[in-house]
Amino acid sequence: MTQEEKILVTGGTGFLGSYIIRELLHQGYTNIHAIRRKDSDRRLVHDLEDQISWWVTDLDQVDEIYDSISGAHTVIHAAGLVSFIPRDRDQLYQINADGTGTVVNACLEHGVKRLIHISSSSALAKIKDGSPITEKTKWVDDKHISVYGRSKRLAEIEIWRGIAEGLDAIILNPTIILGAGIWESTSCKLFFQVFQGLKYYPPGSTGFVDVRDVARIAVDMIHHPQVNQSYIINGSNLSFRKLFTQIAEGLRVTPPLRLAPRWIARFLVAVEFIKSKLTGKRPIVTSETIRNSYQNFSYSNDKIRGLGYDFIPIEDTIQDTTAALLAAAQNKFEPGLLAPRNQVKPKS
Repeated sequence: MTQEEKILVTGGTGFLGSYIIRELLHQGYTNIHAIRRKDSDRRLVHDLEDQISWWVTDLDQVDEIYDSISGAHTVIHAAGLVSFIPRDRDQLYQINADGTGTVVNACLEHGVKRLIHISSSSALAKIKDGSPITEKTKWVDDKHISVYGRSKRLAEIEIWRGIAEGLDAIILNPTIILGAGIWESTSCKLFFQVFQGLKYYPPGSTGFVDVRDVARIAVDMIHHPQVNQSYIINGSNLSFRKLFTQIAEGLRVTPPLRLAPRWIARFLVAVEFIKSKLTGKRPIVTSETIRNSYQNFSYSNDKIRGLGYDFIPIEDTIQDTTAALLAAAQNKFEPGLLAPRNQVKPKS
């Protein structure tokens, strides 16, 4: 593929999508197209909007999705709904599963050479004793699989269906993605909550990864020779207590010092529900997120490391992100972005 061939990014104004677009520009790609919704918050891409050819549509607009993908060499499918609210079930399936099916069909119709699908660790099976979860861990649907996770699992089935029909595709399963962005949404809200004052921490642990690593790997996969594979993208496995403590240290605030009993967790779910009703914003704390935050999940990155990738240490990610939040606090919490970091290129 040449730098001038068309690349389409779905979800181009989102947290990860905006970093993917910046990485494409950084690597010299010049024919970048991106999909955004009509009401998308474009603050993360305001400084580079004129360098991108935008398609304003939704994943349920089949004809428009087909038009946007026409002529593309590569599609990076980063669009999707992230919600852990059970009442969003139908919308999650429509956007994440059915929308991915539309993207797959359009790629097959137009002869797209490569589809890079951004899935999630939520779509993977869960092992609750802390043993490493790998790409080969057997899927079991239990109470620790969220509605969001099921919708992303169904989206992956659409990708494998496309592969069976002749599409070259790669699936990436990032763990919780950390970095600067819009402070009151996505995982950025974790930093914002600690800054505002967080008294309790849950007892569990899980995987975390720098948003810049996910974006870099997604773009590198354009030329990766081994297709029809899935890769867990995980920087480190960390307890929530350690994560919140490091965030608090970076923000120069008091860390949460008390383990959250389950009645406190249920109370926080109720408070977040009321706040979401008043503000219209999706809560980050729900019964599903609380359930998993009381478990220890560990994710193996051996497969992606086997390709020669290194990861930004999560301690550095936290330091960079807290510095960005402190700067934003002086400017009405305007969205922030992390500066690129030099990384060792993977093995060819």
